[in-house]
Amino acid sequence: MHRAVLPLVINHLQEETQGCFQTDIRSWKVLEAEGVPTQTNGYDCGMFVCKYMENVIQPNSVKWDLLMNLQAEMPNLELNLHLCCYVPR
Repeated sequence: MHRAVLPLVINHLQEETQGCFQTDIRSWKVLEAEGVPTQTNGYDCGMFVCKYMENVIQPNSVKWDLLMNLQAEMPNLELNLHLCCYVPR
């Protein structure tokens, strides 16, 4: 299912980012990640994206083998995110 949706997502990103890149992002090579945790509910997608992006930006910072049950870690990750973003008045 995800592979079928991917071209639609890439086309949408191309439309939304016109003028931001020197090349058409539809020509970029798409790599499939292996050995990463997967979401098992319908509402933690944002946190999963944050962890995936952390891995893309800082490849050695995330130890996926320690997070294979990432879904169970969601409450702690969400708390840490809230604490990082909290700005006292």
